[in-house]
Amino acid sequence: HGEDDHGVHDGDGPIASDPSWCDVFAAAAKNVIAEVFAHAKTPVETRRQLQKNKMRREAARQTRRTKVVRQTTVTATRDVQLQNHDDHRVTKTVSGGASPFVSAASAMQ
Repeated sequence: HGEDDHGVHDGDGPIASDPSWCDVFAAAAKNVIAEVFAHAKTPVETRRQLQKNKMRREAARQTRRTKVVRQTTVTATRDVQLQNHDDHRVTKTVSGGASPFVSAASAMQ
């Protein structure tokens, strides 16, 4: 590759010069515009229905988000419980005579 490359990689032009990509983009833009105009022309009833659907979708998304948060909390709590369980085991071993694992653990603290 010489210096007259002008940022063109391996004979491929930038994405915008790819005709199929342009077509896709133009089609998408047309669809969006069509949709906007369709909404502008819709009677109040239909628009209300669309609004309702939008609200329902938003509510569903919120619920899903809450579920995820709850799941995370549960997992975190379980981890803490396991941690405590391990601590108890360590303490028991100490009272029964120090194992190499315990002495290492106490050295770390």
